[in-house]
Amino acid sequence: MVFLLVIIVPLLYRKVITKRWQSTRARVTATAALCGLCWLIAYGDVLVIAVNAQRLCHEQTGTKVFKVVETDGFLGGFGMVGWSSYGFKYVESHVGAYYRLTMEAGKAIEERIAAPTSRYEYANEFKSAAFGVGQDTELVRDRTNMEILGEQSSFTIFPGWADGIFLGVTGLTFTPPRCRSPSDDPRIGSPGNTDDFIKKILKPIHVK
Repeated sequence: MVFLLVIIVPLLYRKVITKRWQSTRARVTATAALCGLCWLIAYGDVLVIAVNAQRLCHEQTGTKVFKVVETDGFLGGFGMVGWSSYGFKYVESHVGAYYRLTMEAGKAIEERIAAPTSRYEYANEFKSAAFGVGQDTELVRDRTNMEILGEQSSFTIFPGWADGIFLGVTGLTFTPPRCRSPSDDPRIGSPGNTDDFIKKILKPIHVK
């Protein structure tokens, strides 16, 4: 934006505006219009991103629970001590290889396994939802038929092209804002953290 105002606007003023319009009023009007055009070029995409983010954050964020099931454990969990206290007998994780975590004598035991055996899985998926907006979806699904039992969505709002260039040139760090506002859909509650989300869907078998 600074480049457009400091370099392009004065250049066009001398080369075009002063030659085409003679009156001061016409030149002021033309210069103002040129500045407005430069702003639109630099930040027009930000307006589009803002509209997309407003719509998606309002309509699609929040936690949706489609089915509650009982199980002894699941794939995609970490921290066996906490999950054992909740009532699960094991959790399985995938970090380069597959691991199965259980509790023995009050201690968490980690065992490498060839493949997971859990029916249910927690996963996280990211995709582009609209121009300038990414959708991060946490979900719990049945691995036997890929049925989605519940999902929790949030959106990441990325900067426009001008801000992206500015950040790249200056080397400044930037954390894109995220929105997790509840939707108007009455089935959708306020999103919580990952463990709370999983507990809304997966229940230990012995808990009634």
